Formats: sequence, C-alpha cells, structure tokens
Amino acid sequence: MTYSRLKGLLLAGAAVIAVSAETAIAQQMALEEIVVTARKRAENLQDVPLSITALTQEDFARRGINDLEGVANYTAGLNFEDYSTTFNASLNIRGLTQADIQNRVQNVAVFLDGVYIPRNYSINVGLMELQRVEVVKGPQSSLYGQNAFAGAVNYVTQQPSLTDPWFRASATVGTDGRYDYSGSVSYPLVADKFAVRASYGSTEFDGNRRNSFPTVSKKYEKLGGYNNETYDIAALAAPAEGLEIKASYTHTDSKSEVRPGYTVSGNTSAILLNCGPAVPGLGTPSFWCGELPDTAAPFQSATSTRPDGYLFPNQPGSDTGSEIIRASIDYDFGNDFAIQYVFGDIDAKGQEMTAITDNPTAGVFTFQKEGGRNDFQSHEVRLSYQPEDGPLSAEIGAYTAEQDDEFVFALGLAFGNPALEIVDNTIGILDLTGLPITLRNFTVDESLDAVFGSLSYSFLEDRARLSVEARQQWVDITFFDNVANLVPQEDSFSNFTPRFTAEYDVTEDSMVYASLARGVKAGGFNGFVAGPVTLIAAEQTFDEEKNWTYEIGTKNTLMDGRLVLNAAAYYIDWSSMQITSIPTGFDTTNLNPGTVAPTIFLNVGDVKSAGIEIDGTFLLTDELSLNYAFSTADPKFKDGTKWGQFVGVCDDVFCPADGEVGGKTLPRQSRTQFAVGAQYEDQLTSDLDFYIRSDVTYTSKQYVDAMNLAYGPGRYNVNASAGVSGDNWSARVWAENLFDSTYVTNSLFIIQFRRYGPSINDGFKAGLTLTFDY
Repeated sequence: MTYSRLKGLLLAGAAVIAVSAETAIAQQMALEEIVVTARKRAENLQDVPLSITALTQEDFARRGINDLEGVANYTAGLNFEDYSTTFNASLNIRGLTQADIQNRVQNVAVFLDGVYIPRNYSINVGLMELQRVEVVKGPQSSLYGQNAFAGAVNYVTQQPSLTDPWFRASATVGTDGRYDYSGSVSYPLVADKFAVRASYGSTEFDGNRRNSFPTVSKKYEKLGGYNNETYDIAALAAPAEGLEIKASYTHTDSKSEVRPGYTVSGNTSAILLNCGPAVPGLGTPSFWCGELPDTAAPFQSATSTRPDGYLFPNQPGSDTGSEIIRASIDYDFGNDFAIQYVFGDIDAKGQEMTAITDNPTAGVFTFQKEGGRNDFQSHEVRLSYQPEDGPLSAEIGAYTAEQDDEFVFALGLAFGNPALEIVDNTIGILDLTGLPITLRNFTVDESLDAVFGSLSYSFLEDRARLSVEARQQWVDITFFDNVANLVPQEDSFSNFTPRFTAEYDVTEDSMVYASLARGVKAGGFNGFVAGPVTLIAAEQTFDEEKNWTYEIGTKNTLMDGRLVLNAAAYYIDWSSMQITSIPTGFDTTNLNPGTVAPTIFLNVGDVKSAGIEIDGTFLLTDELSLNYAFSTADPKFKDGTKWGQFVGVCDDVFCPADGEVGGKTLPRQSRTQFAVGAQYEDQLTSDLDFYIRSDVTYTSKQYVDAMNLAYGPGRYNVNASAGVSGDNWSARVWAENLFDSTYVTNSLFIIQFRRYGPSINDGFKAGLTLTFDY
C-alpha cells in the first residue's frame, strides 16, 4: 500500500469516528479505568506522565494474545522477534535495537511483579495467570534500574482474594494440533487474613508450515510447533491493618521447534545473491538487496538441486525453563508513610540446537548450539511518603542483586546423510562435545548495588506538578573467558540516572507533561581472545551505553469518559552504542568464503531518533467500541558510526570498506506500526451476552542489516473472534491470520557466510475456547 493510500484510509477513518462521535454525543457512557503500577504504586493509567500500554485479561482473551509477540502487535512502538526459536527472544522499544541478540543484557528490561528477569530466553512467560501486562516506554533506569535502557515490560499476576473463593478453567481446541488447558483456583483459608492461589497452564501446537526436507521424519514434517507448560502458586496474608505479605513460586518450561523459513548462503555457486562486491573465488555477488522473498526459489541458480519450500533437517530446537520466587512485605503506617520490601530469586536455563543446510543433496550442513544458565537474586526496599493532602511526596530506597551467568555458543559441521536426525550428543546445557568451533564460552559473576529516590511537588491548586527521580548504581563484574582459560577479568561500572518531569492538568480529564530522562545499559567483556586473535587490552572490555530521551505528551479522557486519547512525541540521543566490530590483529583483506571472522563489541556507535505514539479507546455507543494504536520512529546512525562486520567485505564501490553506516536506519525495527480493533457486544437474551470483534495490525518493513541492504516486507494481519457468555461460562471462536498471509517476519544475517536466515510467519489458525468461571 502506498503512503497516499494509507493516508487516505486514515483520514477516512478519522472522519467516520468524528461523525459517529457526533451522533453519540448525547449518550452517557464511560470506559472503565485501568489501574497500573508502572511507578511502583497503584495509579490510574491516565494520571501517569509516562507513555504506557496496559493490556488486561479481557484483551488477552478477545484479541488472542498468548505471548510477547501478541503484546507487541497491539503496542505502539514495541517490536518483538524470536528468530529461529524462542531462545533468542528480542524486544525493542522506539526503535532502539541492539547489535547482538545474544547479548546477556537486553535493551528492554522485563519484570514479573517488579522482579527483574535477566535473560532473554526467560522473558516469554506464556500462559501465566496474569492480570495485565504493562509496557512502559522510554528509559526507566531511575525507577526500575536493571538496564531499562529503552523501556520496561512488567507482568502483573492475578493475586489471591482474601474475601471470595474463585475458580477459573479454560480449554482450547484449534487447527494443526493446537490444545490449551489452564486452571486457577483461589481460596481464602482465613477470611480477610490469608488466601492462596494455584494455577496451571499448558499449550501445544504442531506448526502449520510444511517442511520440504527430503525424508523428514513425521515428528518434523511441520515447522514452528511448541509445547509449553507453566504452573505457579501464590499466597497473600494480611495479618494486621495496613500490613500485606505476598509470596509466589512460578515454574515455566518451553520447548520450541525451529520456525518455518529457509537459509541461503552466497558462499556456494548454487545460490545467487543479487548485489554487492564479488565473493572471492566465486565471482558472484556478496549480498541480497531489496525485499527478502518468502521462499528460497529466487536465490537458486541453474545448478541448484535444492527442493522448493521451507527446508530444515530433523533437529532438537530449543528447550528453556525458569523457576521464579517472589516475596514482598508492604506496610502502611497510617500516617502517609509506607514501606515495601521485595525479594526475587530466578533460576533459569535453556539451550538451542539447530541445523542449517542450503541444499540437502550436498551432503553437508552446519549445526550450532547455544546454552545458558542464570542464577539471579535481588532485594529491594523503599520508603514512601504519599499524603492525601499536601504538596510534597517523596520516596527513597535501596536495591542489591547478585547474578551468576554462564553461556556457550559453538558450531560444527556434519557430513554424509543430513536427513538423519540431529541428536544432541552433548552432556548438559554447557557441554560442547562435537562442536569444534567455539565462538563464545564464558562465566560471569555480577553484583549490583543502588540507591534511589524521588521527590514531587504540586502547586497551582494541585494542577501542576514537578518531579525528579534519580538512581545511583554500582556494578562489579568478574568475567572468566573459558576459551582462553586465563585469570578472570574484573571491572566496575557506576552510573547516575535522573528523570525530570513537569505535568499540568489542563482540565480534570486532560493532562500535558514533559520529561527528560537518562537511560544506561551495562558494559561488559569481550574476553582475552576472539577466534584466532588475542585481544589488545583496550578491546577486552566495552563500556556502558547511554541515552537521553526528551519527551512531551498528553493524556485525555474526553466526551464524558467515552474517548481516551493519549499521545507522546520524543527525541533520543543515544551514545556509545555497543557495535559489532572486528578485533585489531585480524586480517580482513579479501575474506574468503567460509572464513569465520571473529567479532567483538566496542563503543563506536551513536544514534539519534525521533518519533510519535498515539493510542486510546473510543466508546461510540453502549455496544460498539474502537481501540487504536499508532507509532512512527526514525532511529538513524550518526555520521562516523562504523559497523565492523562489513570491513573486509565491502569494497568502497558498492558500500564503504570501513563499514561506515552514518545516516542508515537501525536494523530489526519497524518505522511505522498501527493496530485498530472494533468490538460489538450486546445481550442475546436476559441470560446470555455476546460479542464480535476484529483487529487489524500493521508493521512496516524491517532492515536485516545495518547497511540497509535487505529487508523483511511490511505486513498486515487480521484476527477475529466472537463469543457468547452466561453467568459463569463463555465460549469463543477465533481466527488468527484470517487471510492466511505469508511473509518474512525477521532474518538472521551472518555476513562471513553471506548467509540469510529468514523466518516465516505462521499460517491461518482457528479454534474454539471454553472458559468456566465461578
């Protein structure tokens, strides 16, 4: 769709909304308020001077949201991708992508009830008993710490009820082996004093894209399947007035097959790329320019004997799991003071083993393994002063955390019959038996201490407020390079992250705000060696990344509560980006096909970005409502930024030999996103209610590489659902990807092998969900 057509549709939609609003103006209706805890306390979403998207239990059910991908589809400015499996899950907010999806620290921090989840293979918690998911945009380092560099995602679980027992059970049957089961029960063992909740959820799916690999086994004849399981137990005690004690234990297991897709490498004569310098020894182009197709057919030369379709040998995929313990004590002194203590303990582990082949008839393929373990503990205490009357409120607190993190990444080659199943011959998650090419193998011990506080002053009869938040953080890291097997490396980092906010209530229902905030993401180590190169001292570590974000916004509840309209505009100045680089001492002259150039991370990148976000809900009539979200972002590298992986491959004719990417758009993010949904609900009879809704989401193209050569296309998706409900039950039929669209969702790009690895979206899905609620 062209920009002019898109603009026309948006203007037409705005006109329809305006006319509908005029005809409904006399009706007295109001949308429900949403309470969030984005600032560590319960507040009406419309009163918080932050850009926040909050999705509730009803949103999960009626929009078909099952995971972070679904959350991103309905959140302006949030992108989520999980590449070949769920192991390397990656979030970015406002286009602030990171150079390395394997980085042990992500640009977006994820929390469960305020407890930080430190590794990307643990962040997609799936079918938990969630009350809502909050996405807080912009740097949140002063409030959340823990690397909330671009923003934060907070899962908020359903708490036990101290007053009324309740029970909820749900079952789903869908196409292609989709089966979901979940149940949750809450019971007050001592009325008003002590209650417990226990929950269980399981979901499985066979995948719905056919695997064209010759003689593939029945187990792997479809791609993209999964089998996930979650159970948790929570307790809530209120032994005295003003005192609440909470504790919970959560266990998650996730097994994922490889995503549908394909791989192609320009290092073989059977595959033809379409642009760039000639591959040494082959004379064929090094890169793909333009839109990545949804099959490998356009890449195949006349000599190729590769079968059509998506092509993966039998392989294990990924297997991840987490155990999360949370405990908290909240005490309200009754004189405007309250204190809270939160403890978190996370034990996470996971591995991914996948195999790649450009052509199974060649008798050779590459297999790889990534594995990790992470043990994390945190303690936080905060004392707050929040008077009902009076101009001043304040908070002080302290935070400490300890983390043990282990990670391995290695490659191997297999020859002979690649139709045989790839068996995991390694012993344990961190073992690399049979994988001779070790790319990463390290152990990290990290300790973190922080103090933080906030101060807010209101004036002009409480219509205006000025706030300042700040955090001082100290991080000590010990890094052991298991490849070099030398003495541990040690370093310390400290940072100060303030936030300044001014807000003004234009009316009781309209607020404007402006903020300036600093975000920081942790530094780290490259180790002593990178491949065959012994690193010089200056390249053994990399420093923290930093950004300053300038934001103005407005929040409005209009038309007697029927229209919620929120908007924010921002500018981001990002410095010291950790860029993929080639170490000093490695000869990049005419890299031969198959040469694995070692890579490290250096603070050699700077980025500027600007964007707009708009979202809200419109209740046109008692029965018909609309929700909408729109964002545009334009993050670009500043002049002088060099992406080291292109050194030795670019030739100063087609692309800069020094890897200069100044003026290019950051990869793996969409410039434009929107989501529009319409829902109609009414009574069928005095005892039965019904609803019908449809949602359209759009994500614009995403560049695969920092040089902006290849890209995944923009794509639309349409979901729909309809349901009927009684006093304590509901039935819902649903469809996802209603028109069975096929497109590239993301792509790995390994420049040394001139290899692209596009992943393809799932096809049409449909099903029936029954829910019982007592």
